[in-house]
Amino acid sequence: MNLRTLTLLMTVLILMFSVSANAQLPLPVYGTTSGMSTAITADVNHDGKPDLIGIGSSGSTFVVTVLLNNGTGAFPTVKTSTITGLNNLCVACASS
Repeated sequence: MNLRTLTLLMTVLILMFSVSANAQLPLPVYGTTSGMSTAITADVNHDGKPDLIGIGSSGSTFVVTVLLNNGTGAFPTVKTSTITGLNNLCVACASS
Protein backbone atom coordinates (compact mmCIF):
# COMPACT_ATOMS: atom_id res chain seq x y z
CA MET A 1 0.00 0.00 0.00
CA ASN A 2 1.52 3.33 -1.03
CA LEU A 3 1.34 6.58 0.92
CA ARG A 4 -1.42 8.07 -1.25
CA THR A 5 -3.67 5.04 -0.83
CA LEU A 6 -3.05 5.01 2.91
CA THR A 7 -3.82 8.74 3.15
CA LEU A 8 -7.08 8.26 1.22
CA LEU A 9 -8.08 5.35 3.44
CA MET A 10 -7.31 7.30 6.63
CA THR A 11 -9.24 10.36 5.37
CA VAL A 12 -12.32 8.26 4.60
CA LEU A 13 -12.18 6.43 7.94
CA ILE A 14 -11.68 9.61 9.98
CA LEU A 15 -14.48 11.36 8.11
CA MET A 16 -16.89 8.46 8.52
CA PHE A 17 -16.30 8.18 12.26
CA SER A 18 -16.39 11.92 12.87
CA VAL A 19 -19.62 12.56 10.92
CA SER A 20 -21.79 10.44 13.17
CA ALA A 21 -21.18 9.61 16.83
CA ASN A 22 -23.61 6.71 16.38
CA ALA A 23 -21.71 5.03 13.55
CA GLN A 24 -22.58 1.36 13.27
CA LEU A 25 -20.30 -1.36 11.92
CA PRO A 26 -19.80 -2.55 9.26
CA LEU A 27 -19.06 0.73 7.54
CA PRO A 28 -20.06 1.15 3.90
CA VAL A 29 -17.49 0.98 1.12
CA TYR A 30 -17.74 3.60 -1.61
CA GLY A 31 -16.49 2.85 -5.09
CA THR A 32 -14.47 5.38 -6.99
CA THR A 33 -12.54 5.28 -10.19
CA SER A 34 -9.60 2.92 -10.53
CA GLY A 35 -6.15 4.43 -10.22
CA MET A 36 -7.23 6.83 -7.47
CA SER A 37 -4.22 9.00 -6.74
CA THR A 38 -5.53 12.06 -4.90
CA ALA A 39 -8.32 12.64 -2.41
CA ILE A 40 -9.39 15.63 -0.35
CA THR A 41 -12.38 16.70 1.70
CA ALA A 42 -14.25 19.95 1.12
CA ASP A 43 -17.78 21.28 1.42
CA VAL A 44 -18.42 21.25 -2.34
CA ASN A 45 -22.14 22.10 -2.26
CA HIS A 46 -21.98 24.52 0.72
CA ASP A 47 -24.37 22.52 2.92
CA GLY A 48 -22.04 22.46 5.94
CA LYS A 49 -21.08 18.79 5.46
CA PRO A 50 -17.62 17.62 4.31
CA ASP A 51 -17.72 15.95 0.90
CA LEU A 52 -15.03 13.75 -0.71
CA ILE A 53 -13.22 14.59 -3.96
CA GLY A 54 -10.88 12.17 -5.69
CA ILE A 55 -8.90 11.94 -8.92
CA GLY A 56 -8.04 8.73 -10.72
CA SER A 57 -6.12 8.33 -13.93
CA SER A 58 -5.31 5.96 -16.73
CA GLY A 59 -2.74 7.39 -19.13
CA SER A 60 -3.84 10.89 -20.15
CA THR A 61 -7.47 10.34 -19.07
CA PHE A 62 -8.45 11.59 -15.62
CA VAL A 63 -11.70 10.97 -13.76
CA VAL A 64 -12.73 13.41 -11.02
CA THR A 65 -15.15 11.82 -8.53
CA VAL A 66 -17.18 13.82 -6.02
CA LEU A 67 -19.07 11.99 -3.25
CA LEU A 68 -21.62 14.24 -1.56
CA ASN A 69 -22.17 13.78 2.18
CA ASN A 70 -25.83 13.49 3.23
CA GLY A 71 -25.11 14.23 6.91
CA THR A 72 -25.66 10.70 8.21
CA GLY A 73 -22.15 9.47 7.46
CA ALA A 74 -23.14 8.24 4.01
CA PHE A 75 -22.19 9.52 0.56
CA PRO A 76 -25.08 8.33 -1.67
CA THR A 77 -24.66 10.95 -4.40
CA VAL A 78 -21.66 10.34 -6.67
CA LYS A 79 -20.77 12.72 -9.50
CA THR A 80 -18.01 11.98 -12.01
CA SER A 81 -16.37 13.95 -14.79
CA THR A 82 -13.81 12.72 -17.32
CA ILE A 83 -10.97 14.95 -18.52
CA THR A 84 -8.69 13.85 -21.36
CA GLY A 85 -5.50 15.06 -22.98
CA LEU A 86 -3.61 16.23 -19.89
CA ASN A 87 -0.29 15.06 -18.51
CA ASN A 88 -1.08 15.89 -14.86
CA LEU A 89 -4.09 16.92 -12.82
CA CYS A 90 -4.37 17.90 -9.18
CA VAL A 91 -7.21 19.00 -6.94
CA ALA A 92 -7.30 21.81 -4.40
CA CYS A 93 -10.10 23.64 -2.59
CA ALA A 94 -10.37 27.08 -1.06
CA SER A 95 -13.22 29.03 0.43
CA SER A 96 -13.99 32.70 0.16
